[in-house]
Amino acid sequence: MMIVPALVTRVLYNAYGDCFTVEATAIKRGDHLPPAESLPLIRVRPRAASWTANGRMIQRLTIVTFAQDNEPPMPNHRDLIDRWGYVLPDYLAGLPGVVMELRSTDKATIRANRPECPSYSAVYWSAAVALGAGQ
Repeated sequence: MMIVPALVTRVLYNAYGDCFTVEATAIKRGDHLPPAESLPLIRVRPRAASWTANGRMIQRLTIVTFAQDNEPPMPNHRDLIDRWGYVLPDYLAGLPGVVMELRSTDKATIRANRPECPSYSAVYWSAAVALGAGQ
């Protein structure tokens, strides 16, 4: 299910859209490198199936950033949230009634060892989304 990745994509677009192409994708690890004209690029993809608990949809995600240089930028979820873990209202623009929590779930990785391919960084997040909140 691509609901949570699509919502996180919107948050990342609101935060970084002027610097990156941002897309949600179901592409699995190692599949389909992006074309050079779309770089720099942030891809949001599911890492596991989503589930629901306490009226929230929860999903683990992989956030992959591609770049042509050897140091691809790595989005930091802490730049997007308040001290309680909720995404700041500025980044939820265009998502009325959505409340989202983000947290990091695993150590980040960076790969820049194949000169014929773009470099990438991967960070692992968990997103909890409540729809229709505050309406």
